[in-house]
Amino acid sequence: MKAILAFCLALPTLACAQSCLSLVCDPPAINVTPSALPTNPGDLGFRCGFSLAEDPRAVMLFADGSDAQVPRRALITINGRPIFLKPTGLKLILQNPREGISVGDTEEMDFAAEGVRVHVLATVTGVCPPESDEDPTCEVTEYAATIDVTSGTSSVSIDTVGTCGS
Repeated sequence: MKAILAFCLALPTLACAQSCLSLVCDPPAINVTPSALPTNPGDLGFRCGFSLAEDPRAVMLFADGSDAQVPRRALITINGRPIFLKPTGLKLILQNPREGISVGDTEEMDFAAEGVRVHVLATVTGVCPPESDEDPTCEVTEYAATIDVTSGTSSVSIDTVGTCGS
C-alpha cells in the first residue's frame, strides 16, 4: 500500500495525484444493472431469474438453481459488463425433507468469476400445490432473495424476487 501511495504522490500534477489516491482509497462502487438473456444458438437459458420487486422486467441475476439438469452457472451485469459466473457452493435447507420444497425453505447459491463473488440467499415464498402433481402447467417455485455482490473491497446487496422452473 505504501508503494501505491508513493506512486500516486509522485505524479506530475496535484490533480493526477488526487485522482490516483481516490481510486486507491475509495475504489469504484459496484453498479449491478439488469441483465439480458444470451441469444447464443444452443444455449439452454437459465432455470431462475431474480428481478427487482418494483420492476419484474429488471432481471438482476439469471442462475441455475438446485433443480438444474445442466451444469450450473449464473449471469450478472456489473458496471455495464455481463459476467458469466461459475458455481462455488449450493445449500438447500428444507424444513421437512420428506415433503420436498415448501414455503419457508431456503436455498443458498454461491457463484464467482473475474474477481466477482455472488451470494444468493433465497427463501421460498410460493410452490405448486400438492394436487398439481398431475398438472404439468405448474412448474415454478417463487422466492424472495437477497443477492450480495462483492468485488475487491466493494460490495452491494440487492433485494429481489425470483422464480425457478420452466
